[in-house]
Amino acid sequence: KFFCHAAPDKLATWPSIPASQQYFSNELQGGSKAYPDYCPMYEMYSDHDCRLWGEHNDGSASEFTELLAGMITGTSKCLHIDGELNGRSVNCYPTQCFRNAQGDAYVGVRITMYRNYLHTLFDVITCWSHESGQAKQFGYVYHERDDYGFDTVFCPEFDNICYDENPWICNGHGTLQNGTCICSPGYFGVDCTIEANAENREKYSDTHSLSRYVDIVCGGGIWEFSTLDNENVGILRVSMDIDNVEDVDSYYVEAYFQAALKQWISILTENDPCSVLLVDYAHDNISTITTDIHYHSSFKTWTDVSATEYAQVFTELFGSDVEIVLIEELTQAKGDHPDNVDECSWISARLHHLLMMLVLLLVIGF
Repeated sequence: KFFCHAAPDKLATWPSIPASQQYFSNELQGGSKAYPDYCPMYEMYSDHDCRLWGEHNDGSASEFTELLAGMITGTSKCLHIDGELNGRSVNCYPTQCFRNAQGDAYVGVRITMYRNYLHTLFDVITCWSHESGQAKQFGYVYHERDDYGFDTVFCPEFDNICYDENPWICNGHGTLQNGTCICSPGYFGVDCTIEANAENREKYSDTHSLSRYVDIVCGGGIWEFSTLDNENVGILRVSMDIDNVEDVDSYYVEAYFQAALKQWISILTENDPCSVLLVDYAHDNISTITTDIHYHSSFKTWTDVSATEYAQVFTELFGSDVEIVLIEELTQAKGDHPDNVDECSWISARLHHLLMMLVLLLVIGF
């Protein structure tokens, strides 16, 4: 539950540290906090447990978690982050395992982060099962007064989290059995997010969910983009052939196959699968599957995806025996949003931040 900043690779690098508070051979290195006189110290992970939230679990770390692009949800994990300005640290990010199209194995992890300091948009990073511990860049744009400089997140140890018996998959309050969350005593709901007090038992059933992640990232789980933001909705027409798959009846489970299709598009556009909708899905005969895929993206769109990229991700999810017969872009998503902070704004903010630091140093020098 604790981490220490004293290791050399975890020390923060500051523009300057008063001589009386310098403890290392590098006079610019010290602990990650200024208030304890730059002294490295043991700290509890953000909110003690990245899954704790609600009126009885709000802590001072919740706001700081968002300042580093993270959030507290039932499936959040404490992940290592890094940056040139402050070195190694940790923060809470929603982290979700996903399966292949057959549904018989987990193949990767999705990590959700805020896109910028406005905290209205999200990007989702993908870590495949073979990428445990690997560094992934994220482009969170900081407010100029809160620029902590972290720009790298490390993939979690895949085998330590992606297995059905791990309660974290069911928001820490149950285990997954045959694709269904079986909740621990005291909780219920489709994903074990509802505390079984008298009020909730009266109001909700086992088919309900109070997932904070779904509320924040997925708009409560209702796909309304066609009417709310139709310029950012792209439509693809896709046809696949599974005739080459050995034992098709065993391979094809519609729920897993559809989930993999949503993951495919959401991975390529760096979104959550809740931003993808399958329309007119049809398994016409034993080998052919067709569907129109509607997806919403306020940044990366299908137009930005190369043929090599979409083929590689498809193979990771569906294997090499499923063939893409047709991909036709019926509608191109604009990939824009008023809350996007463009690169020029980001550079301007960083320059302004550096200028303010220079002014401060000059004032201190005088």
